[in-house]
Order: sequence, then structure tokens, then C-alpha cells
Amino acid sequence: MKQNVYIVFVVILAVRGVIISDFMFRNPTNDNRVTLSTNIISTLILGSPMRCASHCTRNDECKSIMFNMNIHSCQLLSVHMSDTGAQTDTGWLYYEKTIGTIPTTATVDVETTVVSTETPQTTSDSSIWHQHLDHWYTLDTNERTFNDSRSFCASLSPPSYVIEVNSQAENDWLIGLTLSHGGEDAFYWLNGYDTDNSGTFTWIRSQTPASYNNWHNNEPNDYHPNETCIALNPGNMEGWHDVPCSWKEPKYTSTWDVGKVLSYLKSLYPLENLDLKNLTLKLASLITLTTAQRVQTLISMNINNMSDHGEYVVFTISDLQKKIQDQVMIYRK
Repeated sequence: MKQNVYIVFVVILAVRGVIISDFMFRNPTNDNRVTLSTNIISTLILGSPMRCASHCTRNDECKSIMFNMNIHSCQLLSVHMSDTGAQTDTGWLYYEKTIGTIPTTATVDVETTVVSTETPQTTSDSSIWHQHLDHWYTLDTNERTFNDSRSFCASLSPPSYVIEVNSQAENDWLIGLTLSHGGEDAFYWLNGYDTDNSGTFTWIRSQTPASYNNWHNNEPNDYHPNETCIALNPGNMEGWHDVPCSWKEPKYTSTWDVGKVLSYLKSLYPLENLDLKNLTLKLASLITLTTAQRVQTLISMNINNMSDHGEYVVFTISDLQKKIQDQVMIYRK
């Protein structure tokens, strides 16, 4: 989990089934309508209409989408549907892209902080601040530690704060926002602090215990020392993660540079004083990277059922990102 902060000006409204973006809106007139196969740019398997919409907003050719909640199928369409075609399909929801596209200044490997304020901004540039219910939001594209992010937010006019998520609806809205402009690989600061790795925490601004959370599987896990801050990922690792507050670089990036990969592994598992478990983790990381050649595979990799048999260790690697079948690996001492 990498903690960075940057400003991107987007708004994705998670008013499910009505408006999912300032640039895409729901048009139920064309639900379940059949279209020619030549109008389908691509078909994706995605978890929600918001994710489907995020792919369309980043594709200049895409004019509309069909999303099926039953089979999680997303169709990117090169046309706006007419109201003359047959409506013989079932389960398909139709969304249209409005005129214009979303300017994107974020990159998929940058970590973000979402800034929130209760006071409407006076700026006439609607690409900077966007309203959702009674708050205004923006994204800061500069890489910052958690404390630096808080200082940055407080320095804005009016004074603002790192986002505090208090409901599933707000969390869904935030996922839509970040997917469209930070991609699935980015992580985003939340304004909570978990001091005892219990999974319960207090929002810093409101000084109230969080009544809602959306932890990723097996989180919080205190995997690295002092993981007392919280970051959200909207993509393949969707959910909240406990992370060191000092992080500001992205936790992973896509790369084909073997030197960068080995340097990354060396920083994760220094050779000095490695115990058997960490030595095995390092080997598992190397095996996974040899297969995928991507650092981000490390983040999605699970080490399961590790057992020490004296002269060797047996463990299972599950690569969640590529969703390949489990592979049993053996490391000999």
C-alpha cells in the first residue's frame, strides 16, 4: 500500500442506478435493448456499473455502456442506443456518456489523498472541486505522507481535511471517483488512525469512533511495522488497508526492469538475519515475479498453508490478481 496524495478533479456520484458520473447518466429507456455486435468495443467482467463507467470515460471511442448485474458483464459501446431496437435481453442496464470527456491528470501508479470540505468552493473551475451531498471533494496529485497530507488539506481555503468515510454509499462514491481518475492500482489516504491493530479506529477530524469500515480481506494485519494509518484501494485489492503513516511512494508499480524488481525485493526482505519464513517469502516473491514479471503481483499474492518439514518447507501461492490456479512450491534448506 503506497501512500501518496494528488489532486485530480473528478466527481463520480454513487447514486446507484441514476447518475454514476457527471459524464455518464442512466437512461432506462434503452435497458435490455439489443445492439449490433459491431457496436460493441469490448466486453469486460467487472464488479459494478461504476467500474464499467470508469472504463468508458477513459475511452474516447466509447459513447455508452450496457451493464448486467446478474453476470457482471460490461459492454463498452461505440454508439448511443436508439429507441427503435428490440428489447429482448434481460438484466441489462444502459448508461450514456454525456458530451465531453473527463480530463485525466492522474496516473495508475500514483497514490492519492481525497480532500473534503463542507464549504462550497468559490472557484469557477469546476474541474477542481466537486459536490457530493453536503461535501465538496478534490484529489491531490502530489505524493505526500499522511501527516503532510493533513497539513496540505488544512492549508487550503477554506480549510479542509482528508476524507472520512461514514457509510457504504460514500465508500461506493469514492470508489467511483478514484477508479475513473487513479486507476485500479492506486491507494488513497483515509483520515483514520488505528493505534492497536484491532481494526477499530477513530476519525481524526470528528474525533468519533468509526461506525463503518470496509477492510479488505485479512486486514488490518500489521504486515509492516507501525501500520497505524489507513488507505483505500478501489481496484483489485478493493477495500481498506492498514499501512505505515510514513509511506508516500506507491507500494507497487508495473515494471519490466529486473534491477528494479530485485531492489524492491531486497528492501522487503534484507538478507541479514532472515529466518526461514521470510526466506521462504522472498523465494515465493521471486517465483511469482518470474511468472508475472510485475511488482504489483507481489501485492496480490497470498502465501497459504506454509509448513516446515525439517529439511524443506511446503507452501501454496495464490495469485489473486491473475486468478490463476494455486501452485504448490517447495523450498529446500
